[in-house]
Formats: sequence, structure tokens, C-alpha cells
Amino acid sequence: MAYKRKDSRHWWGQYKDPVSGKWIRRSTRTTKKREADAIERRWQVEAEDAKSRKAVPIGSIGHMIEVYFEATEDKKSADRDAYAAERLLEYFGRDVAVDTIKPSDITRYEKQRLQSVKPGTVNKEVGLFSVAFNHVLREEDWILGRNPCEGKRLSEPKTRLASLSYENAGKLIAAVDEQARIPLT
Repeated sequence: MAYKRKDSRHWWGQYKDPVSGKWIRRSTRTTKKREADAIERRWQVEAEDAKSRKAVPIGSIGHMIEVYFEATEDKKSADRDAYAAERLLEYFGRDVAVDTIKPSDITRYEKQRLQSVKPGTVNKEVGLFSVAFNHVLREEDWILGRNPCEGKRLSEPKTRLASLSYENAGKLIAAVDEQARIPLT
């Protein structure tokens, strides 16, 4: 049954996440009791459906990434995001609650990943966590604290892009042609 909180004009609902066993409390975003009760009942049914499908816990990192991927399925970098998600889920686990991840956890992740990949790769992976976090916070109305990825971007080495002028390209082609004409002995 929906309930009122002193610090909110909206009715709040709660349901037990069948996978993690934790009680989830959320604003129904309505000021009408009857609507709030209906929303709360819908959440309970959805939670039970998730249990029957053996889904990841609601509010977990796995769930956050699933929600983000569903919303951005037409994104050009979907393959890159899937790779980054695999690395994140390997490290943090699918069932860990998003709101338990602290900036220090992100720092430890970065240090561990830097042992095998470059800073740009780590930035893409942490960037995926950050945008997924912001998506569920802003678009899905998850009640979360501050994004643990804020200020976590690693510096990447500056690379210099070199290009050939038409003149130098012509010289290079001529040198290759000249080398090709010399018989091999």
C-alpha cells in the first residue's frame, strides 16, 4: 500500500526485489492515492515477473546496463559498448546494487584495467558506466546519489596525426616504383 513521506508531496510505493531480497522504495510521482496504489501493484507484478525470468536484480549494475542498452539500441557504438559492459560486469558483478558503487571503486577498477589496456580503453569503459548511470537517473527516475564516475577521466597521451602532402605522396610512390624495378639477387 502506497504511503506518504513528510519530505515529498508524492505518494511512495515499495516492493521486494525477489532476486536480491531487498525492499525497493520509490516515488510514484503522483499525488493521488489510488494511482499510487496501482503503480505500486504494477511494480510488484513486474518484480515477480523478473523472478520467473531469472532476471538480474532491479537496481543492479546488470539491470542498469540492460535498461541503457534497450534505450540506445540504434547507437553506432553498440558493439564497443557491449565490450565495455562485459569488462564492467566481470569486475563489479551483475547483481551488485548501483547505489553501492563509490568513486573509490571506480578508481580501483581503473588501476586494475590499466595493467592490461591503455587509458583510452579504460575511459570508454568508465564512460559507459557513467552514461548508463546518468540515463537511469534522469530518464528512468532511479533514486541514486552522485555519479561515482565524476572526475574519473584518465589523461590520454597526446598523439600527433601525420599526413602526406600530394608532393610527398608522389615522391613516396616514385621511390617505391624505383625500388620495384631493381632486380632481386
